[in-house]
Amino acid sequence: MHEMLFFTRHTSSSDFLVIVGLLLVAVGTSFYYFVKNRKLALIISDTPTSKIRSASQGYVEIKGVIQPLSEPLIAPLTKKPCCWYSYVIEEKQIQRIGNRNDVEWVVIDHHSSHHFFYLKDETGLLAVYPLGAEVMTSIKDRWFDSTLTPAAALLGQSVFEKLRFTLSGTSYRFTERRLEVGQSLVALGFFHTFQLEESPFSLPWVKDNHNDVINKKKKKLSKHPKLAQIADLLTLNLSDKSDSKKEWRQVCEGAQQSAKDKSVVNLLHKKERPMILSNFSESRLVGKYKWLSFFSGLGFIVSLALLTLALLGKLH
Repeated sequence: MHEMLFFTRHTSSSDFLVIVGLLLVAVGTSFYYFVKNRKLALIISDTPTSKIRSASQGYVEIKGVIQPLSEPLIAPLTKKPCCWYSYVIEEKQIQRIGNRNDVEWVVIDHHSSHHFFYLKDETGLLAVYPLGAEVMTSIKDRWFDSTLTPAAALLGQSVFEKLRFTLSGTSYRFTERRLEVGQSLVALGFFHTFQLEESPFSLPWVKDNHNDVINKKKKKLSKHPKLAQIADLLTLNLSDKSDSKKEWRQVCEGAQQSAKDKSVVNLLHKKERPMILSNFSESRLVGKYKWLSFFSGLGFIVSLALLTLALLGKLH
């Protein structure tokens, strides 16, 4: 405490403002994630599990098994079949600070798929539209390469090979998460029954979010020079509105074949409250969010204490 007071007392005004600014960001960020994670834990534990056939319209929790519409998606980096994927591509940047090198991984591209897939339980079939969902999955691949073109063969890298890439010159880190066919899934979202002549893309919150994701992604790929060499690969599974409408027709066809009432389609999507998809058990999922909330709260207390000490040190 005395060291902190001494440090801030003898810090220049410009450096002090930077320190205060960083601490304010830390306080705000940690408080935000404390509230968010606590809220998610409460939502999951307080929402009863429903069966697809008897689920009411509105916010529900459904447990089932993942199935593709017809054929599985192909994840863009690993080329593995799945029903949902998310990837992050990072570039290692080294900056010289004083007498040491500071290594930072900078995200140059990331994307989560939003293609429809099915969730099946013993009572029926439910279509899932994962746009905007918070996805927790145990399936994750991470590997390193010295070029931007991802090589699936590098998935089998040993710990020593990964360490070598990390410590060497400029390199890239690829991370891909997936939900795969046949996995068990806990899904929370807005349960909506559509007539066959209706479409989810007529709903404002679905249409606006879909268009926003597509436009941002295409703009990023067109402007980022480092992504030009793999733009075709990354846009391979990026559906536009016409592709999504085609997918919706597939959803309707599949739902008609399996449902008692062949005039409607059940869909789970995001609306207002958080949409959560997880292949972890419900108890493990609640526990994970509680721990995240605990550490976020701890970060809030520590950063607030440091901010208070910094201000007291400057005042004295």
